[in-house]
Amino acid sequence: MENIQITAWNEISGPSPELGGQVHVWRIFPNLRNNRDLPEAELQRCEAINNPLARQHELSSRIGVRRVLARYTGVLTSVLTFERAGRGKPFLAGGPQFNLSHTRDQILLAVSRQPVGLDVESMDREVKAGDLAAKFFHEKELAHVRDSADGERVFLKYWVCKEATVKLSGDGIYHGLRDARIDFEGDRVRGTYRERDVCLSMFSPAPGFVAAVASWQPHPAPRFFRLGNEL
Repeated sequence: MENIQITAWNEISGPSPELGGQVHVWRIFPNLRNNRDLPEAELQRCEAINNPLARQHELSSRIGVRRVLARYTGVLTSVLTFERAGRGKPFLAGGPQFNLSHTRDQILLAVSRQPVGLDVESMDREVKAGDLAAKFFHEKELAHVRDSADGERVFLKYWVCKEATVKLSGDGIYHGLRDARIDFEGDRVRGTYRERDVCLSMFSPAPGFVAAVASWQPHPAPRFFRLGNEL
């Protein structure tokens, strides 16, 4: 699929639009604080985080996920019940599929009727691109990173696609990253995972950030929304 340029983040009140065959990507503000959205046990886990910035980021992520999913399900935020698949990927029994990713001040949530994976990274993130590519990338991918004049940026584009793919699979980085293969053809990106085709969409949620959405079945270009900045 092609790289996507976001023209605007749609902001809506009330129930979310019907998903149909689409993927909805939500941007969650990092300063959400209404603890009534969380069950007590989940709130306590957040409050146990010592670093204030990390604690607020975790609170916003958990509150935002519940607020968004409540729009699709009509269930109160504090009583939504999550379960976990074999390797720990959370899911909502009877509800839409979702996947969360965050870095720095970017918190993104993908929602779909089909399984979905999402990753977002900062383009100025300091990484040992050569070492990580040598460990996790295939020969053609590694050559592309090493031969590029801007190897770290190329590496991060591969990385978000690979991580979105393994999050789609539910296997996680250490169990599946080497099995995710990515191929860039101009503005288009294609993927496979253990000989299964992966449909990928890349986009930039904000200047200096790159993100990717992965699904097993073809999906139209994702629709983009933002969660209102209510506290």
